[in-house]
Amino acid sequence: MIPFKRHSEMSLAEAAGAELMQKTFDAVHLIVDGVIVECNPAYSDMMGYTREQIVGLKPDVLSPPTQPCGTSSAEKANEVIGQTLQNGRHRFEWTHLHRDGQEVPVLATLAVVEVKGQTGILCQLHDLSDQIAMTNALNEGLSALAAGDLTKTITSPFLPEYEPLREAFNRSLQSLSELVGGVIESTSAIRTGAIEIAEASEDLARRTESNAASLEETTAATSELDGRVKGVARNAAQTVARADETIKVVDTGRSITDEAVNAMARVADSAKGIDTVIEGLDKIAFQTRVLAMNAAVEAGRAGEAGRGFAVVADLVSALAMRSEEEAKRARDQLTTTQDEVGSAVNAVQRVDSALSNITENVGHVHKLLESMASDNQAQANAIDEVAIAINAMNAATQQNAAMVEETSAASRNLSTEVNNLSHLTQRFVTRR
Repeated sequence: MIPFKRHSEMSLAEAAGAELMQKTFDAVHLIVDGVIVECNPAYSDMMGYTREQIVGLKPDVLSPPTQPCGTSSAEKANEVIGQTLQNGRHRFEWTHLHRDGQEVPVLATLAVVEVKGQTGILCQLHDLSDQIAMTNALNEGLSALAAGDLTKTITSPFLPEYEPLREAFNRSLQSLSELVGGVIESTSAIRTGAIEIAEASEDLARRTESNAASLEETTAATSELDGRVKGVARNAAQTVARADETIKVVDTGRSITDEAVNAMARVADSAKGIDTVIEGLDKIAFQTRVLAMNAAVEAGRAGEAGRGFAVVADLVSALAMRSEEEAKRARDQLTTTQDEVGSAVNAVQRVDSALSNITENVGHVHKLLESMASDNQAQANAIDEVAIAINAMNAATQQNAAMVEETSAASRNLSTEVNNLSHLTQRFVTRR
């Protein structure tokens, strides 16, 4: 064992080094010829042994049989001591074994020193238990975070200088948990809304397609109705023209009946003149018969000499009687003719009255037809406007159908994206 010098025998640097070794928080021990010859109180506390129990032992005795790398502690100790002697210094991680059996991980810094002419190795050990505990806690938290568990906060306190790191991690985890929880809730709401939008879009697409088909049928029916109304309008116009011609024909007929009435009146007047002539003839025949009778009387008085004259007188008398008979027949025939002419006049007058009524009725019909033609034309114009509006509606409906189909496709895409997002967020576990 190599004892430390008394302070009175040390230089200022040696005294400072001795004080530092005794008061440093890191564990320090001195190895000479592979054996611990001195240690500070920090090393004794770390190992759970007294100084007297430690001095004289090999470092591997205070270590577990095997180091974390899989090499035995004795073999690993010889290796690092050889590297230190070769390079003058060496730093590595080591695992000691506390008296109670608990492993103590340390960061070992070895340096070659000269002590009273002998070569030794000064070992400074920094306890990594707290750092490893913090690293493990942080690793567990990050592993849980990587696995999607946002509830795994770090509850074990860190060293004071690292405590802000733990608090910052927990705050970040809490914020991320709230964010992802909100995203999950929003995703669920968006998925529900996307499903409803998709269903509504599908239903709207079907309705729009049905409306488009109905509008096409309506367009065809309107076009057919427009053709028929225009045909009716043309027929009404032709009927009005025929009515105008009928009115003209009736007016012409009335003119002809007027002429017939006038002709009948002239015939009646002529018949009256004929009656006067017949009456004159009747009188002549009567006077002739009277003269014949007088002649017969005179012939009788003449005797035999007047016999021939008597025969002539009889013949004249017979002729006068025949003249009276013919005059009577002519009068009867004239009377019949006058009656027929009167009947014809009455008939012509009734025809004129009927034609007047026809003219009046045709005038009313003409007005009605004109009104109908005007209404039909107005209806045709209205139907044209309706057809134009329906065609515009049909085009708009077709466009709406295309837009609805695009909206439906977008809704389905949105639903797919929301499902993907939901699938991604399902791996997270939050406090919500």
